[in-house]
Amino acid sequence: PTATSTPPPGGGGGEAAWNRTVEMLSDFHKRVEDKGECLLTISVLEAVDPASAKEEFDTLYPINSLRNVAVRNAHSPLIMVVDADFAPSEGFHEFLTSDPVIYASLLHHASASRRVWALVSLELHAGHLPIPSTRAEVAALLPNRSVVVAEAYLNPAAHEPVDIDHWLRADGFADGGGAPLTEDAAFEPFVLGAREALPDYDERFRGYGFDKTAHARHLRSLGFSYWLLPRHFAVARYHHPTPTAVRMFGEDPDMLLRTRMEWLFDQVSSDIDAEGGGYQPLTAASTSRRGAAGAPPSGGEPGP
Repeated sequence: PTATSTPPPGGGGGEAAWNRTVEMLSDFHKRVEDKGECLLTISVLEAVDPASAKEEFDTLYPINSLRNVAVRNAHSPLIMVVDADFAPSEGFHEFLTSDPVIYASLLHHASASRRVWALVSLELHAGHLPIPSTRAEVAALLPNRSVVVAEAYLNPAAHEPVDIDHWLRADGFADGGGAPLTEDAAFEPFVLGAREALPDYDERFRGYGFDKTAHARHLRSLGFSYWLLPRHFAVARYHHPTPTAVRMFGEDPDMLLRTRMEWLFDQVSSDIDAEGGGYQPLTAASTSRRGAAGAPPSGGEPGP
């Protein structure tokens, strides 16, 4: 399943822009399903119209809402939530599913042992080159940094704890395991896990920053352990950081937005520490415990 956010029909370019978006998504859906390799569900969330938004924060990209919609529309026992601009390596699906013994072991460990497998996530920075589809092609591009670990320039702790040198040599699963990973609190890789075991993403996070970090912290509090997914990867062609990413972590950051997101992450972390396994992320389907999404304490200023 794929989830995307678009401007509402009456805003962000009007009805014509909305119709072009629907036409583009319909064409993409047809091209994917015509290959006969999968069934594709595309969910469209209408973005908040800036003209009617209570505050600018509400108009930021609803990244965790989109992740939750995609997960809820999935049907396979194992899932991996990956940003839409990343392409999986060649043969990824077959690697996971062709051997029923390995697949059963993966599913068992994902559910009973609460394991998640970190996916090596890469960016192609050489714009003239095609996207690599095999590990051998990645290995050839690493020495001159045509390919680098995703977000290494902006948020290196997010994906870099995956040991690339070990990954280049790792070929299979040992009893459905792979290799265990140690990581710091900022480690937030794309992960493969059991759909029914993984918690929701907290939908108060919008735009860029701490959205997956909060989810990863929740996973650790529930006893999940991170393991290396061997051989395969996801790769995206480099693009300039999004406007919200620049506002958060650029050379001249928007300190009001950054402080708000840091406050929100601190609040979620405190809730996780206090409630442990009983913590429930705030989603559109849950009852709000603290007012508006991402809102600081009453008075409009971030908390201590």
